[in-house]
Amino acid sequence: MKKVIFLSIITLFCIACNESESPTENIIEQENHITANYKFGAVEAYIKSEDKDLDLKNIMSNSIDNNGFSKSWCYRYSKILDSAFTSKYYYISSFYDSICCDSITIGATTVGDAFISQNWLNSDKIMGIAENNGGKEFRINNSSYNIYASLSEAVVPNSKPIWDIKYTSKINESISLNLRIDAVSGTIE
Repeated sequence: MKKVIFLSIITLFCIACNESESPTENIIEQENHITANYKFGAVEAYIKSEDKDLDLKNIMSNSIDNNGFSKSWCYRYSKILDSAFTSKYYYISSFYDSICCDSITIGATTVGDAFISQNWLNSDKIMGIAENNGGKEFRINNSSYNIYASLSEAVVPNSKPIWDIKYTSKINESISLNLRIDAVSGTIE
């Protein structure tokens, strides 16, 4: 009888292990990790207290998990100064329990990116879309990987915010999956 119970427990354990999504599930713990939108209200309030004319240009994280959570997010704000050739840039980082201004610079106005003009889907929603469009398969086929995420908008007529999601193998960085996802509708570009 003890053997039957023991074998039943082992069988149930094996079934539970086989039902997990993947042996390569990203191991970033979500405790104290946040989505891109988690501290966005606090970041916006801070920026507007510094200079009400600053606008959001980019949100990014160098390492997010497959659920859209990261230890921190970097927000880049800017405004064009007296001439169109120079801009003031603020770089703000958000963490689970704080935000901080990393740097303030004045430099050449960047070409090719606009202010983010519309509401956007949060990183957790975008990563669900990315996972269903090759991301999960990439993780299964690459046991050691990193996921990079960036939200920006191009300077073209009728543009909209776009999430760039990049899965990269840590073993061979030439192996990657790049996805561009419309941050308003969630469609793959």
